[in-house]
Amino acid sequence: MLFRVAIAIVFTFASVKGYSQIDFPAKTSTDEYTPAAPTAAAMNEYGNIPVSYHTGIPNIEIPIFNVSLKDFTLPISLSYHAGGVRVDEVASRVGLGWTLNAGGSVTVAAVSKADDQTELWEMPPIPWSKDYNEALGYTYHQNHPELGYNFLKGVFSLLNTPNATGQNANFEPDDYSYNFGSYSGRFIRLNRDSNYFQTMPLSTLIIKDDYNAIDENGVEYFFDEVEVSGGTDPWTPTKTRYLTKVKTLEGDSIMLEYDDETFCYFTSMSQVMHIVPP
Repeated sequence: MLFRVAIAIVFTFASVKGYSQIDFPAKTSTDEYTPAAPTAAAMNEYGNIPVSYHTGIPNIEIPIFNVSLKDFTLPISLSYHAGGVRVDEVASRVGLGWTLNAGGSVTVAAVSKADDQTELWEMPPIPWSKDYNEALGYTYHQNHPELGYNFLKGVFSLLNTPNATGQNANFEPDDYSYNFGSYSGRFIRLNRDSNYFQTMPLSTLIIKDDYNAIDENGVEYFFDEVEVSGGTDPWTPTKTRYLTKVKTLEGDSIMLEYDDETFCYFTSMSQVMHIVPP
């Protein structure tokens, strides 16, 4: 059994204009973050601030339609997130605070640097071998604790090695937000050497390396439609993958298709000044 659901979606490119007055070489984290496109950002609200008594966010939802298979139902609805409207917040395609839940999405927000464009570099454990200690500036040896040592010198040397300061250095994993079906939340990649993702809060979802998901009933969710948003300078893109296919254990499928559209918008101007005391 095969259902095809056509849903129009707006592909958004955010244009961010900024002016910075800096008297010395500096790097600010605000320059490295690009928000998701308005529609994707509205979906992500439910992952960042979920509906619950704990957060005080009520469940405001208008059901529209259900796409039903033998043992699976994909609901389509309008929902309103009562977390408030932020300054400069751009409305989704159904209005400020409103979200059209028709499929779902996974948004990847780069933290520091994008994981898929750099090497996620982890801080190694403090080494104990004599040669390694001398090379990095350590004078401490676990077999000779009576000897003096300069721990800060070793840390400084380690953080200033080419691996740590090069263009491909990346100490923080990207932040992923998801909202599809009855699931919403966030997840991160635990380390660079594995394809294991940890959901937050903990859930029974299994996130695969291609960001596809499998729920506790064995239903697979495929996110193959990519949306990219980013500013003009610097270019730090935020990617959103939209749900394109749902496949049950029985082999039944729901297919979702999207139309492409591109537009730009401007955020308010900002100015940053750094003052170095004499």
